Amino acid sequence: MGIDLKSAAASSGVDLPADAVDRLEAYLDLMLRWNRVYNLTAITARDEMRVKHLLDSLACLPYIKGDHLLDVGSGAGLPGIVLAIAAPTLTCTLLDSRAKRTRFLTQARIELALPNVSVVTSRFEALPAPYPYTTVISRAFTDVRAMLQVTADWQVAGLRHLVMKGQVPREELASLQASGVNYVLHALDVPHLGEPRHLLQVDR
Repeated sequence: MGIDLKSAAASSGVDLPADAVDRLEAYLDLMLRWNRVYNLTAITARDEMRVKHLLDSLACLPYIKGDHLLDVGSGAGLPGIVLAIAAPTLTCTLLDSRAKRTRFLTQARIELALPNVSVVTSRFEALPAPYPYTTVISRAFTDVRAMLQVTADWQVAGLRHLVMKGQVPREELASLQASGVNYVLHALDVPHLGEPRHLLQVDR
């Protein structure tokens, strides 16, 4: 193993449980195995996966509010699977509209023994009877306003919306300001990355 995941995660304020590193490595094994047919990731170098998939996701954990997370457009399980491994008391619902991806997510839940994970095949807009989630996060959404539109009618007080970003999304921030939407932009320090990462937060 090249990168020490436990110490790298600690530098982002995340104390991984004792068995988390083994589970995270098993998750990468599973992703690579399924990737041959399902094209889950373009990144296949192990250390690059540790940084851009695992540590990138783990850096979001300190900003998760409450105990039930909805990962929208989860894809290969990023960040949802990673956060579920790192925080066993966090209930994580992984949502994706493509059945082949949710088949992988379901298999990952079984093989990695993650009882705190559930998988739903649905478009975000068509999510049936939303559970009172406390945080909605996405790596796939490009615009937090689209997320806010979907959750506008949800009867959930204090819902937190988190959208993972690279560079500072200046146009999006200007649009939020013009619309009177309050937000917080967190600059994330992802160990070994050397590229900007930000987390855009909007609380209801």
